[in-house]
Amino acid sequence: MSYPKPLSEKTLARKYAEAGLTTKQQDFLHAFFDAAVNLYGTVPIRHLWEIYKDLSTRIDIPSIRQKDLVAFSGIARREEHSYYVFEEDELYDLDTEEPSKPLDRELVAREIMGSGYGKRMVYYQLTDAQADKPYFIPDDFLTYATTKQLSIEEKKLKDFLGRLKADAKELVDMSGHKKKSNHVGKRLSEFSFLSHHEEFQVKYLSGEIEGGPKRNEKKLNKYLEDRKGPELEKLLRDIHRKSVLGLVSPTLQLKWITSELRECGVLLSKKDLEKLVQLFMDYHNHTHLYSNRGWKPVELAQRTMRRGPLTISLGPGIQQAIKEGKIDKKELEAMFKEKGVKFQYE
Repeated sequence: MSYPKPLSEKTLARKYAEAGLTTKQQDFLHAFFDAAVNLYGTVPIRHLWEIYKDLSTRIDIPSIRQKDLVAFSGIARREEHSYYVFEEDELYDLDTEEPSKPLDRELVAREIMGSGYGKRMVYYQLTDAQADKPYFIPDDFLTYATTKQLSIEEKKLKDFLGRLKADAKELVDMSGHKKKSNHVGKRLSEFSFLSHHEEFQVKYLSGEIEGGPKRNEKKLNKYLEDRKGPELEKLLRDIHRKSVLGLVSPTLQLKWITSELRECGVLLSKKDLEKLVQLFMDYHNHTHLYSNRGWKPVELAQRTMRRGPLTISLGPGIQQAIKEGKIDKKELEAMFKEKGVKFQYE
């Protein structure tokens, strides 16, 4: 089943009128859907309803019924967005003739879906990674509908990478192929660069690879658009994309980053490498990840700790130390209280 094409503005206006959605409700739902996809990458409509109900108990937002949310999701399928609204049978090969239920529709970021064979692979990997994790639902949920300013950690990483220079006179790719550099001494913000893998992709989509497909103008232009601009901006886009998906470990991400830098001619000193590792890990741990259903790794870890055992019993050795005055009971209790843990003491 192919995804439906966008409707005209006139037809969309008629559908919104038929659904009984006011302009205020439409504006809210557009922002609500944008925020959800920016935080989660993918989320079922039935979960969006639960998120809306949770949010409505804490902040002042327009009154929406479940049927309004469902109706909007059906209309949003026919608009141009940074996301798709898929029916269940468009995502899964269901062995049934029953039509998909509207609440089983799923909001999916466009960047998650590939093309051709395996186009849903990242989506399946992501939903597996999200399983059993709670949704991040902050009071300022709607602010995530638009691109937020760089976090402190992201700015520090960008500043560090922006100061690096490509000093190597000869470039060596992962396959050992060498070529002369034409951007010696330039910072990453001052030149564009395609890696050996990216150059292959361009040739492949251009139809220049023997035995490969014919030239695909649409896919080629899309790929070139994604790769355009200074190396710094391209690198940051890729770091962000890989991070928010959360399907590649930070260790593998660092290996890819250092490989990209080496291939474009950046010679990292030991001090630079240590700084890069520190800044990247800080950035990763403070980034809202799709795979964590919007939670930053540090926040999810803290939440998991809080949801662990809330009460512990002290062993006889510690109890005896308290009796003998070697351990101050009040100080110990205060320390545990700070971590959200109570302890039993007899």
